[in-house]
Amino acid sequence: MLGRSCHQTTLRNAAIGVVATLTALFSFSPHWEVAGGEKTGLANYIDTSSDARPQKKQPSKVTLTSSVRAEATSTFANRGPTTVIVEEPPLYRAPAECCPTTSCWQTCFHGFWVRGEYLHWWTDAMDIPPLVTTSLAGTTPNTAGVLLQPGTQTLLGSGDLGGSGQSGARISAGWWIDPSACRGFEANYFHLGTKTSSFATDSASTPILARPVFDTGTSSETAMLVAHPDFLTGTINVDATTELQGAEALFRRRLFQGCDSRVDFLFGYRFAKLDESLNISQSSLWTATQGAIVAGTTQNLFDSFATDNQFHGGELGIAYTQQYSCWSLDATMKMALGNNRSTVTIDGQTVNTVPAGGSATFVGGLLAQQTNIGRYERDAFGFIPELTITARRDVTCNLSISVGYNLMYWTATLRPGDQIDRQVSQFPPEAPMGTQRPAFNFQSGSFWAQGLNLGLAYQF
Repeated sequence: MLGRSCHQTTLRNAAIGVVATLTALFSFSPHWEVAGGEKTGLANYIDTSSDARPQKKQPSKVTLTSSVRAEATSTFANRGPTTVIVEEPPLYRAPAECCPTTSCWQTCFHGFWVRGEYLHWWTDAMDIPPLVTTSLAGTTPNTAGVLLQPGTQTLLGSGDLGGSGQSGARISAGWWIDPSACRGFEANYFHLGTKTSSFATDSASTPILARPVFDTGTSSETAMLVAHPDFLTGTINVDATTELQGAEALFRRRLFQGCDSRVDFLFGYRFAKLDESLNISQSSLWTATQGAIVAGTTQNLFDSFATDNQFHGGELGIAYTQQYSCWSLDATMKMALGNNRSTVTIDGQTVNTVPAGGSATFVGGLLAQQTNIGRYERDAFGFIPELTITARRDVTCNLSISVGYNLMYWTATLRPGDQIDRQVSQFPPEAPMGTQRPAFNFQSGSFWAQGLNLGLAYQF
């Protein structure tokens, strides 16, 4: 809602003081009302052509209204009512002739508002390396699933995982601290529910399954077999999750107001949190003896990469509103600058079970081994720009509906797929040796989210 001028309250107080002084000196009966009138000087109130005493004075009254103009009426004898207009400076008041009197926003004003929104946003997909490969039937075990080998196909990786639309909600509230709707506070919180993207396959549908890596011992591409028709059956499951939430607390100050538009300045605090994970699990069963591994042996292992990004910072913004009777179009640009505190957690495990020999559990899987397993934290400077465009319709004086578009971008984030090191110097359950790979190094990236918003707001 577009409010009245910030200087209106000060102007009223000054006008009341002027009229009160005139009342004491010339027995005026001040009256404030919403009406037009002619502009006149103080001399018009003094009758210099007659010594007649004033008639009995009428009871004085002062009535404050929502007008931006004040009028004082004289009750001297032998003179009709004369009006003095005290006008607001044109710098802060829109010309009266261009402001429609039938606009919804001009007919009511409220100090508080609350809005709920349904969100359907798309998030930036997770970039991952090649995780699952296959080969043509008849490929030998030593080349099956190996990258750069003839017939090798990538089933998952070398691209993005996830990024599909997900639902969420945002709740906002605010209040104006002055009747002119010039200064106010607002706060909001949004949350996108956890979105899981999954990949699963097994040897029944794909007889050859492998996980490609780079062997630092031989300085060449190789692969860990999960399934092969000659001696091994198996399954692979990959799950990626994304959860986004954030909050803002802002002070709003009006910079400009025209007949049907206004510009506000925003500044305050912003919080954002991005939680993601990437989990890779596999299970294999030896159907035939292979060297020291007897038939019936099973191997189950998993690799887990999880990241947590938390942003805390200050935010500045500009909000523009254009009014079209009961419709309005809002455009808001904001920029938050602050600290990104990021945490990476890497874990892995291998369990081998031998028939009549029991089970043995080892720390580490294939891409998460003793050489990189752990919890790592860092602080880095980051920024979050955001654009929001909203079309709003006033249904009643208290109720409005809206539809809009939101785009945010987040720098200096750590994402699970970027933290994977494809180079290995040993295979599970071997102990670390050689180049001690895979290793961990912080790998920064970025994140974006965009989508549609449907809202319902109530003012009171």
